[in-house]
Order: sequence, then structure tokens, then C-alpha cells
Amino acid sequence: MMVWQKFNVGNAAIAGGTAPVAGPDDTIGRPQHPTVLQAIRMSAAGLLCTGAALVPAGAAAAEDCSALAGETIRWVVPYSAGGGYDTYSRLIEPVLERHLGAEIAIVNMPGAGGMVGVKSIRAEEPDGKTLGFINASGLLVAQLSDQDGVPSVTEDFSVLARVTRDQNVWVVNSESDIRVDKTGAFLGGSEPLLFGVTGVGSGDWFTITIAKTLLKLNAEFLAGYDGSKEAVLGLVRGEFDIMDVSWGSAIAPIENGELKPVLQVTSAPISGHPALEGVPVIGGPDGAARRRAVATGDDPESTGGLMDALVEILEAGRTVVAPAGLPEVLRACLEDRLDLALNDPEFLAAAEKARRPLDVGRGQDAAERLAAAEALLPDLRALIEGAE
Repeated sequence: MMVWQKFNVGNAAIAGGTAPVAGPDDTIGRPQHPTVLQAIRMSAAGLLCTGAALVPAGAAAAEDCSALAGETIRWVVPYSAGGGYDTYSRLIEPVLERHLGAEIAIVNMPGAGGMVGVKSIRAEEPDGKTLGFINASGLLVAQLSDQDGVPSVTEDFSVLARVTRDQNVWVVNSESDIRVDKTGAFLGGSEPLLFGVTGVGSGDWFTITIAKTLLKLNAEFLAGYDGSKEAVLGLVRGEFDIMDVSWGSAIAPIENGELKPVLQVTSAPISGHPALEGVPVIGGPDGAARRRAVATGDDPESTGGLMDALVEILEAGRTVVAPAGLPEVLRACLEDRLDLALNDPEFLAAAEKARRPLDVGRGQDAAERLAAAEALLPDLRALIEGAE
């Protein structure tokens, strides 16, 4: 497998080689994997570790946000303007301003697959004046690496809300012949398939690295896109073959006839949308991972269990956080005000108009789910190590 880095010179994209990485056919041991639901039940009971002490929902509900009244709150988006995270943020902005009596200043900080913005949030004072929107699933998956300084979503942040659980699809240019057959094999494209990603070591890079190993897919990467908007444009221009993107970000270019989905990165169909008719899911009892394992002589339950674990981590979702260490009263107040904003009719109507899916959760509920998802990471670590 080869990783390529994308450089922008004016409007041109230039690919330059970097050090090669081991190919997808490395032999990797796959231990039997407990069901995702079992792992979540075990983990939620004893492995919760958040950036602030947890109390029952509403116990300290909105006691006092007066310290933020009239202040400017910096809202960090770790991706470029115009993408999915930016769109959600700008939909939330006016409603949350009203509920807090404060001004929200959105700051886009793309770079390093979202890590620049995420680390900026982590480094700020826990005074309620810095909030941010993070890719919790991508951050969880990034913890599989040996990179120094990867933030922990459960230790380095105070989790305040979940806006949605991401459900991703792999999409190709609408003129592409690439498809996934009944055995989970990719057909119709040249090998290796070239995936566009935000960066080496980013959430989408790790997701594809794990999935391609389980699917025995020969793939390389073109890295260097600042977010989903730029990557989608690159795919439309034919700079690479395929990409992993959230369904919410994929709907518009799919309906515009620019892209088409070839795989749902879920364990069950995302929706009844016509574009998804006949598009296989990657996980679940009849998903592409288990079918591919049967076709290649691997253990379908071991392979499928690992893929189900990946899917569960990926659905951790888009999460609003503050730096760890928020005073409990302020944390509870921000959690409550965000919950009010995310359930406000004005925001719900705006999200529906923008065709942005929602799966809102309070901060404490989201933190528990993140802790459970984090407990699944060790089972996937061998796949990353085998691909490096």
C-alpha cells in the first residue's frame, strides 16, 4: 500500500509519494469478538471516565450561566468552512446564542485530519469560553495509533452534547464502474483503489485501513483534503477513486448526480433513500465483511465481529465538547443549554431544511456511550499494527 500526499498549487492537485506502508494482505490474527451489545453493557457499567464528574441528568440543571452572559464564546470547528461540521455549527450558532445570552464566534481550524482544531480545544482554559465540535468517532479510531499526543475523547474533554451519530457511506464518482458484489468484493475499478482522505492518521484513514484489511481490499491513499467538502470536490474532479463520507454530507452530491454510494458503513441500512437501494452494508449478520470472509476462507464471525465493533465506534458521532476540568455547575449549565438549543424548534427546522440528520443526546449520555465505544478499541489495534 502506498500513501500519497496532496499538495495544492493554485487550483492544481499534485500527488507526491511518501514512505510505503505494508499491504492489505498481511496475515493478522483475529480473536473471537464478543457482541457489540455485550461490550457496551460491560463497559458502560464500569469504564466511564469523563473530563468532569457525572451527576444525574438535570441534577445541576442550568443553575448559573451568568458568567457567560454578554461574553464571546469561541466555537472551534476542526475542518474547513462549508463542510458538514461547519454547517451544523452555523445552524446551532444563533439558537445557542439566544439560550446563553452570549455571542458565538465560529473559528475554522482545519489541518492534520482535524487534529489541529481538536488539540486547540484541549489546550484552552476550562472556563466555558471555548467550545468545539469534534469527530468523536474519528478521535476514538485515531487512538489506535502510536502517535504521541492524540487526545482522549473521554479524558481530555468535557462532553456536553451529541448532535448526531455518524453513518457513513463509501462513494464514487457517478461515472465510475466501481461496485461491491454479493461476496463483498470490489469490482469495476483498477487496483489498487485510491481513497481520498483528510490526512494520514486521521479518522477516515484509520477507518478505511481497518475496513480494507477485513475486506481484503487493495488500496492506497491520497491525503491532504481539509474536510468533506474539499474531498467531495476532489472525487468529482477525478483526483481519486473512492472516499468515506457521512451520509449527511453525501446526500446533496448524490442527488445532484455527481456521486453514487457503493457501500454503507453500517450494520443496517441507513435509510430508505432510493440511492441506497441495493447498496450493501458492511457489518451485521449478512454484511459485506462476513460475506467476504466466507468467500476468502476466513472466519466470518470473527471478521464480522471486528467490523461490527468498528461500526459501533464510527457511530459515536459528532460531539460538542469543552476542555476538561469545567466546574461542575458550569458544565451542567452548558449541557442543559445545549440540550435546549438542539431541541429548539428553530434549530430542528433549520437542520431539516439543510437535510442534516440529527440524533441528539445529552452530554452525560454521550459520555457513557463514548466510554463503551473506547473499550472496543483493543480488539481493532492488531489490524492497524498489521497494516503499518
